[in-house]
Amino acid sequence: MKNVITMLLVITGFTAGAQNFEKYFPYLGQSLGSAVFIYDDGYVMAGFTNDGSIPGYFYVVKTDLIGDTIWCKKMPEVNEGSYSYLRSYTEDANGNIYLAVNYNATADIVKMSPEWDIVWKKKINADFRILNITNSKDNNLLYVGLEKDTAYNVYKYNLYKMDTEGNILWKSERLNVFGYDVHYSLSIVEMDDNKIIVHTTVMSNYMDHIISAVISTLNHNGDTISSVLFYGYAFSDIYAVGNELFSAYVNTVYEYGPPTNHVIRFLPDGTILSEKVLQMPKDSYVENLIPTSENNYLAIGTELAYMDTKVIMCGINADGDSLWTSSLGNVKDIWYNSIDVKICADAGYVIAGAAKLTEVYIPFLAKTDSVGNFSSLGTNNEIKKTSLRIYPNPATENVAFEFDFSGKGFISISDLLGRPVAHLPVIAEKTVWDARQMANGVYFYRFQTNNFQGTGKIVISK
Repeated sequence: MKNVITMLLVITGFTAGAQNFEKYFPYLGQSLGSAVFIYDDGYVMAGFTNDGSIPGYFYVVKTDLIGDTIWCKKMPEVNEGSYSYLRSYTEDANGNIYLAVNYNATADIVKMSPEWDIVWKKKINADFRILNITNSKDNNLLYVGLEKDTAYNVYKYNLYKMDTEGNILWKSERLNVFGYDVHYSLSIVEMDDNKIIVHTTVMSNYMDHIISAVISTLNHNGDTISSVLFYGYAFSDIYAVGNELFSAYVNTVYEYGPPTNHVIRFLPDGTILSEKVLQMPKDSYVENLIPTSENNYLAIGTELAYMDTKVIMCGINADGDSLWTSSLGNVKDIWYNSIDVKICADAGYVIAGAAKLTEVYIPFLAKTDSVGNFSSLGTNNEIKKTSLRIYPNPATENVAFEFDFSGKGFISISDLLGRPVAHLPVIAEKTVWDARQMANGVYFYRFQTNNFQGTGKIVISK
């Protein structure tokens, strides 16, 4: 009997810990993005906000495993009255967090202890703007930024190395951006041979405003080896796979129709090894890429649909094949490039960002399962009640999706491994899936329109 009770407790604890949720934090006021961190007993969300009483402050919110606030720490001393923005962050081997802060009058980099207390603040100079920061292999810091050359009234773009006490170890020569305007940087990557790759998103200063990418290769002392321009490629995060680089991108040069998303393998010298189209919805833009296992990645971006900007998630393997696609619950109207994602112990994802619920963007925190499925547990939004019938189920040939409301959307169907097998447009109150060519087994469907979403299983048995 004792063993049975113990097993029940274990199952209950696992179920509670694995719950999905969607939560908003309006009491923090306006925010344009948050970082998210995973702990054994919950999550931490951190960022800058403005509640209207002071120009802005840094906040740290600790939640439990279902997204309910345990405590909130407001720290105006981080930015001392500046309207600041969290551009990037990293962690060192000892659990300290380093914040790369834009528009802060007193600091470009802030070191926080694992307990979220300020250790030190560093202002590079009055005309410096930091764009990205990461922890190096030797537990130092690498960061890139724009520094104004007052003699020529131009901004120089450089890579820096700093120790964890805030001392600059070296500064690279000016990085070549081919005369383009530097927009932002998503990746600083150290290769197996200790070469450093800096990815920079740039924009032409002509009428076309084409977004492109520059890949700079430097040695371990910050000396430039090469720079390559990928014209019309808006890269997301870049990862080293041996001597190759792996990323996802949106093409920004196109003649007909919306831009398309791709995954790409290439060499630091610009040689493209492979490219594949990423199976994401029309009018979606991939923004982030994170590794979920040794051979799989999660591409995450936004889709402009029904006048709302929605979060789109797409699982892909190391060969660039799309495995599944999902949208994130009821979260809509996302602030551009505000998403931060971490993978959880149950292989699900926890996502932080900023969404516009009323007149301002406020922080949100959401948890999904391993294929992006989402339950509305704890949501602050109401979902319209509807009737959705799926028949026959089990089925031998055709499956009908019938519903009692109007709306346009799609039905995506995947197999047990998460591989997409069908994507059906919803344009009427009844949509039919032709399953005659499908093998026997269990399939998952995701039904989504502008005012309803649902997930479930379909059994094919012939």
